[in-house]
Amino acid sequence: LLNWHQKVKEQVNTQKVFQEINQKEQAYQKELLGRLKEWPEKDKEIRALAQLVFCIDVRSEPFRRLLEEQGNYETLGFAGFFGLPISVSNPVSGDSHASCPVLLKPAHGVTENPTLPYDVCSDRHKRLKGLKKLYQSIKYTFTAPFSLVETVGFGMGFWMGLKSFFPRLAKKVQSGTKNFIAPNYSVTPSLENIPFEKQVDYGFNALKMMGLTDNLAPLVVFCGHGSTTQNNAYATALDCGACGGHNGAPNARLLAAILNAKEVRESLKERGIEIPQDTFFIGAEHNTTTDEVTFFEH
Repeated sequence: LLNWHQKVKEQVNTQKVFQEINQKEQAYQKELLGRLKEWPEKDKEIRALAQLVFCIDVRSEPFRRLLEEQGNYETLGFAGFFGLPISVSNPVSGDSHASCPVLLKPAHGVTENPTLPYDVCSDRHKRLKGLKKLYQSIKYTFTAPFSLVETVGFGMGFWMGLKSFFPRLAKKVQSGTKNFIAPNYSVTPSLENIPFEKQVDYGFNALKMMGLTDNLAPLVVFCGHGSTTQNNAYATALDCGACGGHNGAPNARLLAAILNAKEVRESLKERGIEIPQDTFFIGAEHNTTTDEVTFFEH
């Protein structure tokens, strides 16, 4: 009887706690809704200087808030793969990956072609890959690791100290050395594997779900996101989950290329979305580790 009485008492106390929590939550919601009603409504007639679409990721929100404080800029949130179920391949490096949520199967294979001649880019990639392969072969040979440590140990220690105490300088040295061996090159997505009707569908659905159906700014930026990390076994967790743990730059570039196409815009106009002639779409990538944004050429 005492045990039963104790259990009933505990249940009553628990119910009281939940009631108090519920009352406080309702009071908070009421106050919040009142504040939102007093918030000045945005004048839809005023055209934004630029509209930037970021991934719906908490790491993008501080950047979006600060960006809107700089002036007449509008930011929006959308899934980082921008509604494009694709796999992306690079003919120079031979790398290929699915750039969409893991629950989706890529419907199209998109090739990102280098803007420089293929032979030039291929030679640069082979040069860098050859140096990496040489280092790995020496590192994992049975006898070489002992002499390798003695040879490069001091240099690696100096490099570790440089990255620890002067990370920006180390980054400049690293990127400068890499560019000297294999200079960077930009890429452009190929639309040939995506039927025209599908391009129109993807463009229409993306703009509709973003709310970008009218009063578009002269510049619209689709900003995917990635990250920078060192010796991290969970590095993919810092990249875009909607892109299967990769950076969202390819999807951003692809959607921008689709919506910049004249034929696609004409078809979208027939569906009720008229894109102004002076509106230009561009892809970008937000590094959520350093808060740097890279804009891609089109």
